Amino acid sequence: MFHCRIEVKKFDPDREGVRLSRPKLCKFEPKFFEAFGLHNLRQQGYTVDVLHNPREWEKAHAAELAEKGKAAAAKAEEKAKADREAMKAEILAELKAAGIIPAENKSKTTTNTKK
Repeated sequence: MFHCRIEVKKFDPDREGVRLSRPKLCKFEPKFFEAFGLHNLRQQGYTVDVLHNPREWEKAHAAELAEKGKAAAAKAEEKAKADREAMKAEILAELKAAGIIPAENKSKTTTNTKK
């Protein structure tokens, strides 16, 4: 959003130029503001001071945003991998409980046949 201070400046000529108008703070959608808003406001006599321009902010913080995006992607990938491993373990446990996969023999005994 564009944040702007807009005002049609008015002064009172009878009281030594005392200011009658007050500025307003307004927010505008970027697409509208860049296409029509700024031009139309100036044609209507408004003084427009842009306080926040999102396009410039994005350019200034592009590296920071890219770094955050990479960190978020890595975190999401790590979470997905952990979820896959948990799902795999759960499915194997269910298949072993159902008897579809034989349970592993954990006590492996070795017999020596040397004579």
